[in-house]
Amino acid sequence: MLEIISGKKNTGFYGSECLCLLRYAWDLWKRDCVEELIDPMLELPKSWSSIAMRYIQISLLCVEENPVDRPLISDVVAMLNNDKRAIESPINPTLTVGRALAKATLSQQEVESFSINNMTLSHVDAR
Repeated sequence: MLEIISGKKNTGFYGSECLCLLRYAWDLWKRDCVEELIDPMLELPKSWSSIAMRYIQISLLCVEENPVDRPLISDVVAMLNNDKRAIESPINPTLTVGRALAKATLSQQEVESFSINNMTLSHVDAR
């Protein structure tokens, strides 16, 4: 939903210091500047701005770090269908960094933490 509203892909989002769309959306949410996320190509009337912001809020709830804090799909459907229903504020989304990006942005010690036994396999033989 964030990709549709913003017009940007989740991965490969390098338009700012953020590595992904989710991080960018979360930073805007924390600064109360979510309107900046809405793609101007959508040409939404002002009356739709609050709906788009509601969808962004629902999207951020769906990616909470703790799975227990994420809404059930039935709750998501209800939130999308009922604009009068109160929605909680997101607390802390899961902000992950992929392995390829991790190697480019993390220190060697942090990259090594991706390996369980600190071993690498450099040559694979077929059976």
